[in-house]
Amino acid sequence: MSNSSYDDLFSLDFIEFKKLVYEQGVDIDEKQLLIIYELIQNNQYALVDSHYNEVLYNYISEKTSISTCLKIKSFLINFPNYFKFGLKI
Repeated sequence: MSNSSYDDLFSLDFIEFKKLVYEQGVDIDEKQLLIIYELIQNNQYALVDSHYNEVLYNYISEKTSISTCLKIKSFLINFPNYFKFGLKI
């Protein structure tokens, strides 16, 4: 089950990613956000293929915290909609 709607996410640099996350009201420390960004960039398959989503979320939980993981998980689940609604970064 592939989801290529994340291509926009993969093309963002960290500054753009951080801006988008913060504009959506997600409260994550910048240091942890960088860890998450790097995990996403290095494991793109885990976000694109729904069979591997939980693997990515486990990595994020291990490297940050469960609370942080839940915050970014909500953001990532809704991510394709941000671009459908014409959100500009």
